[in-house]
Amino acid sequence: MREVYLDYAAATPVDARVMQVMLPFFTQHYGNPGSVHALGQYAADAVQSARQSIARVLGCFTHEVLFTGSGTESVNLALQGVAFSLMHKGRHIITQASEHHAVLHTLEHLQSKGFRITVLKPDNHGVISATQVENAIQPDTILCSIMYANNEVGTVQPLAELSKVCQSRGVLFHSDACQAAGLLPLRIQEIGVDLLSLDAGKMYGPKGVGILYVRSGVSVTPLVFGGAQEYNHRAGTEHVVGIVGAAKALEIAELERKTEVPRLAELRDLLIKELVSMGCQLNGSATQSLANNVSVIFPRCEAERFVLQLSERGVYASTGSACTSKTMQSSHVLLAIGLQPAQAHGTVRFTLGRFTAKEDVMHVIQTIKQLVGPVKVAIC
Repeated sequence: MREVYLDYAAATPVDARVMQVMLPFFTQHYGNPGSVHALGQYAADAVQSARQSIARVLGCFTHEVLFTGSGTESVNLALQGVAFSLMHKGRHIITQASEHHAVLHTLEHLQSKGFRITVLKPDNHGVISATQVENAIQPDTILCSIMYANNEVGTVQPLAELSKVCQSRGVLFHSDACQAAGLLPLRIQEIGVDLLSLDAGKMYGPKGVGILYVRSGVSVTPLVFGGAQEYNHRAGTEHVVGIVGAAKALEIAELERKTEVPRLAELRDLLIKELVSMGCQLNGSATQSLANNVSVIFPRCEAERFVLQLSERGVYASTGSACTSKTMQSSHVLLAIGLQPAQAHGTVRFTLGRFTAKEDVMHVIQTIKQLVGPVKVAIC
């Protein structure tokens, strides 16, 4: 049976080139970066080289790059770190309704600690405007967090416009960019953020490694206490093998972005065209979206059952975020952009990636036609 993986937004395989640079750190270069002997210093140098590599991609200073244990931890450190550091100045934070739960649940926690949260509603394409952000800013607003690209419907936010508004009002701007690496520009000067979260497991690197950019001068209170690692921002022995892999993964993703994005966009558009011809409805934005994301409603179809039927035939897709797909609740992202619960429950997400070929897409299209019919979608 032929297998086609179209769930790259949930997890990516580790690229062979990434694995190659990681392998020696499992068995040869296993020293603790905090040790003064040769093995320890070799590991410390590897961590610093990885930090420099990431700084080159982002166009920032080396000391502005921090390593965490996941994209979720990176988000938590950014949001809670800034909130507790600046709570003497204000307790108001802005976000939007279709954020990943890493953001929304963290802000719910901060709300329980006395912070006020304004949640903006995106338009039917999932986009937040600069005017919305500007109107939401209050005298005690300290932080705004808007994701770069949505993990469920692929909508890309106008970060440069949003961050410019925040900068003009003295409000820090954070973005969850975990879906953006290799698909969107990450140069800090272009997008204008003060804090940026990335996840190695979403860019063909190892799982369990997050990256947080923190602009110089931004104060972040640590969440984990102990040693002085990560410039006193995150205690704990560095995950050297993962850090090395994360840096290589980001380097490759950025190097290949200009050729990979148009290739993926062509495949995405082919898949969308065929699915729409079968009666499916596209979610998100047709123009302001990631090159690899296809989120569609299958009318009169229960998505979870359909995804399982596809899986039985070797096609691996998703009903939405992998963090929430095991629940029976409607996706908060789909509801936020105006879908009804029945439409949300009929939504399937296909996300393409580095190892997706045109033959794979054609195979998926044929498999779907065999399941639901070539013209109008029947009950699955």
